[in-house]
Amino acid sequence: MNRKRYIWGLVVLIMLVATACSTGNGDLPVSPPFSDSGEELPKRYMLTVNATQGNATRALVLDGDELKAMWKRGEQVKVYRKDNNNLWQEAGVLTAQSDGPGTVLSGVVSDVGVGTQLLFCFPESNHEDYSGQDGTIATIATQYDFAMTQASVVSIDDGAVTLDQATLNFQNQASVTCFNLTDGSSLPLSAGTLKIYADGLCEQYDEPVDDNVQYCNTPEHPLVLTPAEPTSVYYVVLRNTNTSMSTTYHFTAVVGDDIYTGTKKALLEAGNYYSATVKLTKQ
Repeated sequence: MNRKRYIWGLVVLIMLVATACSTGNGDLPVSPPFSDSGEELPKRYMLTVNATQGNATRALVLDGDELKAMWKRGEQVKVYRKDNNNLWQEAGVLTAQSDGPGTVLSGVVSDVGVGTQLLFCFPESNHEDYSGQDGTIATIATQYDFAMTQASVVSIDDGAVTLDQATLNFQNQASVTCFNLTDGSSLPLSAGTLKIYADGLCEQYDEPVDDNVQYCNTPEHPLVLTPAEPTSVYYVVLRNTNTSMSTTYHFTAVVGDDIYTGTKKALLEAGNYYSATVKLTKQ
């Protein structure tokens, strides 16, 4: 299995500008400091993030050995804050302001202060669902691109928020692998359905907001890929919780009325792109 350069770890250069919601300059919604019940409302700040190469965004393009990405205007990153009970609470949403390799993420966050730990999730959800894949890069780009990172607030001075790191590196939670299916003679084998199972392979995963809810595949319930047309090349997102050792992946391909099976052992690290040939045997 060949590991290729996989630019899917979003590198973000941070410039955080916070403006108190009482400025009334049109940048922030103006609201009273207390609710009708007399309770103090959370303070809100404008958070602006300058992002470089838009890795981990939804426009993925395979260029030789690189899986490149570009920002798309309107893409959103959800921000969570850790409260005093060590639980994650929603703090706001940042939105990409332009297309291209660089963009500005901007939005409003609330109830943050010095020492607040922040979690950034892309896209605007912490729920990872890898079911329903069709084996194409295009579908991976629009539905299966999940990344996150964390940072802490070290100061809020004159409306400017400073984090404990100048660069945020979003880590994708899964790997992408191009599987080339062949028969015993190394000839391409076009399959109308591909089923994959491995110990630790998860089809759904919630992390870390919802108590790490996960649904992992079993031999009886594998990850199922169904392309629009039979193909010998499948691009697959694999979320495996076994991160320290090689895992044996089991493949079952439906080729017309025939069934082919095979295995491949590998350690697929999250955030990386791989290419592998899988030799299958007719049953």
